[in-house]
Amino acid sequence: MDGILDIFNWAKQLKIQSAIATSSDRAILNFIIHKFGLDDFINFSVSGNEVTKGKPNPEIFLKAGNHFNAAPARCIVIEDSGHGIKAASSAGMHSIGYLSKNTHGQDFSKADHVISSFDSEFKTIVSSYTIKNAEQS
Repeated sequence: MDGILDIFNWAKQLKIQSAIATSSDRAILNFIIHKFGLDDFINFSVSGNEVTKGKPNPEIFLKAGNHFNAAPARCIVIEDSGHGIKAASSAGMHSIGYLSKNTHGQDFSKADHVISSFDSEFKTIVSSYTIKNAEQS
């Protein structure tokens, strides 16, 4: 996902907790985290072999949210797959579908928002959720 490192840095500056919840196995997840230098940005990660049901079941996202003791309605999921969007929706989490050259044919109809880059529009979307969550605290 082009620009994701900038987004993780932005989230860290705002003290937004970040997790990676992927269907990939733990070895691949660890490789990606280390290869792209995400160690300093990710507060938690969960892989497909650490849950009993894969996406579109919401278990993986609920596990990430539970790690932070966060109600699902306070979580935002960025996904590049239709199954991931369905899982986020089933979990009761806000979802942002990420369109890229690899996402053709994915069903993002259940996504709250769909983006094609991590630009100011994305930051506005995330900021609106964090403001709403702060007001509800």
